[in-house]
Parts: sequence; C-alpha cells; structure tokens
Amino acid sequence: MASVVSSTPPARRRLIRSVSRTSAVPPKTITHPLLGAITTQCAKHEVWTTAPVRIGAFDCLVPITAWTKGEEPTPQQIAAMVSMHGATQEFKESVEGYIRDTYMEYDRPAYRKTIGDPRFKHNLSELDLPEIKEPSEIWRIIGRMLSVDVDEQANFSLSFTTTFDVEHNFVLRFENGELLDVVME
Repeated sequence: MASVVSSTPPARRRLIRSVSRTSAVPPKTITHPLLGAITTQCAKHEVWTTAPVRIGAFDCLVPITAWTKGEEPTPQQIAAMVSMHGATQEFKESVEGYIRDTYMEYDRPAYRKTIGDPRFKHNLSELDLPEIKEPSEIWRIIGRMLSVDVDEQANFSLSFTTTFDVEHNFVLRFENGELLDVVME
C-alpha cells in the first residue's frame, strides 16, 4: 500500500483545518421591518450587522453593528439600532456640540502643539485645525460617519473620521441614552 505524504507543513495543515471549520458556519439572518436583514457571519454569532442603512438626520449610509453573547440581538439592542436609524435633528445637533466642545478644549490645543515638530508625521498647519465657533461648523473637520455600534447592554457608540488625523477617529459613547464620553481613538 502506497503512503501519501503531504507537502504541506503540519502547522499550515492545522491552520487550513481551522479556517475550513470556521468558514463552514452558515450565516444567520434575522429581518427587521425598518433595518432589513441583520446578519451574523462569525462562528460564535457574536456580531450582528445590517447592510448600510440611512442614519436619520446625519443623512449618511453606514452599517449598524450589535455585539451579543452568541444569541440574536435583544429587543433593547434592536430598539437602539432603530433609534440610530431614525436619529433626529436634535440628536445630530447634540452630537455636533459634543464633538465641537471636545475638539476645542482638548484636541485642537494638543494637535496645535505638534505643528512644526518633526517628530510628528501629521505635517499640520493652523489651517488644518480651524477654530470652530458653532457646533454646526464641526463638519469642517469631520469627514464621515464610519460606524454605529451597539454593545450587549444596548449602549451605542458613533465613530467619525477627521480631516486632521487619518489614523484616529472621534468616537462618541452613549450609556442609557446619555453621553458617556468623546474620545479620539
């Protein structure tokens, strides 16, 4: 009887088997009348994501992601996802104010200190870090909304790109519907 010897190293064979097992897990989908299909494709069904949906008054399309402990999103998580889908003008204005306040108090002064300093690769100028007087002007330094995430307790976060730092984003975290913090991540 002939022996078949694999030319694939043992560590690579283990990796191939591992990938094959996880990729064989069929996606699970639930359907919501406003959000459409909410799908998980990870093996443990911990991450559920919509297709890009309109985020209310922000007038942008982004997916909404809910993190679970392996089950379908809870009714509270679905409610948080729906509230983001229907974000009001009032909510958008509060987000603008939160970002503006954080930018003017913390981020702008910190980034201004790096102007002309060769240790920093940003190569920023004063024009890159404008003074923002009104919350609605914040879109001069905000690129786009990247994501809406809902955690296991149905708290949510919003992430936005910035024009002055391509490696970091403004992230607003809300707990029980109230602002928890605004950070650059």
